[in-house]
Amino acid sequence: ERANPRADAPACHPHVGCGSVPSSPSLVDLPRPDVAELRPRLASSMLHGPQAAPRDLRLDFAGRSYRWFDVNEMVQVHGTSLAPMLTEDIMQYFKVPLEYQVLCDAEGPLASPGDLRRLLNSAAPRLWLFDARHIGAGLRSQCERLLAAAGNVGSPGGYEGDGGEQVLLPWAAAW
Repeated sequence: ERANPRADAPACHPHVGCGSVPSSPSLVDLPRPDVAELRPRLASSMLHGPQAAPRDLRLDFAGRSYRWFDVNEMVQVHGTSLAPMLTEDIMQYFKVPLEYQVLCDAEGPLASPGDLRRLLNSAAPRLWLFDARHIGAGLRSQCERLLAAAGNVGSPGGYEGDGGEQVLLPWAAAW
């Protein structure tokens, strides 16, 4: 079972804002990963030292803020597959197809899995999700500048590198 977000407060992106989406203070609880899956790893980590404090991924979408999952626990369970799993979960729970998921941190759009891993490794990971079909001119301009600077606009097959690794997040490859 995959992690699920919990809404806790309205939130706006520091550079893009909330747009015209109304904020809502309601709380939505979604299931967390099965603890039985984690017990062997948690027991091992207890024998080998104290666990790090929980670092919940905070995801903001459509004027609502969600505390989704403890990144430390999910990294233990999913390892390097966490970033692709996250985009798949976003598609499932927020109904935003992969190629339209514009993911941003406090500095702007994230274009690569490396950007997403950097965010997940931060002390207080926070992610803003936008649907590319409904973004404003300011964010669209940031996305275009980011991709133009990276030289990826219009490059066929920009989604995968030579070794088959993902170079761009799906939205950036589809841009």
